[in-house]
Amino acid sequence: MCQRNSSLGGDALMRCLSICLLFVSMAALTGCPPHDYPPLIAAATAVPEVLRESGGDVAVSARVTDKSESSVAAVRAYASGPPDAPGPVALVLTSGTDQEGQYQGVLVLPANASGQDRAYNIVVEATDDKPEGSPDWVDSAAGSVVVQGVEEPPPPPELSGVR
Repeated sequence: MCQRNSSLGGDALMRCLSICLLFVSMAALTGCPPHDYPPLIAAATAVPEVLRESGGDVAVSARVTDKSESSVAAVRAYASGPPDAPGPVALVLTSGTDQEGQYQGVLVLPANASGQDRAYNIVVEATDDKPEGSPDWVDSAAGSVVVQGVEEPPPPPELSGVR
């Protein structure tokens, strides 16, 4: 709105600044909502990185913050990859507040009866409780976990000289 122009005198510059201040004041008086940002996920982890063919528990944790007017409403973890990837599980606030806290949970990966390893990408997703409109959400990779395939037993030894 106000552009730097060397031809503007002091009075013109003051008028321009006054108009800018008037617009800012009107926005504050009319109740324009403050901008709401989605939560921020930091230090998301998934351990262990390798499971035996029986599958099992993967501990998922993340630090989630929401510095805007809203707070964190839900934090979930899910696995993507093979078709048998489990659906989302809730992560629980274990320390801190719903505006800045540590969340943890357990995701159970299925057994792998195939002879091939299966890799799952673990993702953490957070949503806020934005008062107006739909909530903001964000997701972040927590790592990958491999469920090893079943090792096939070696073939039986061949007996020589037997007919």
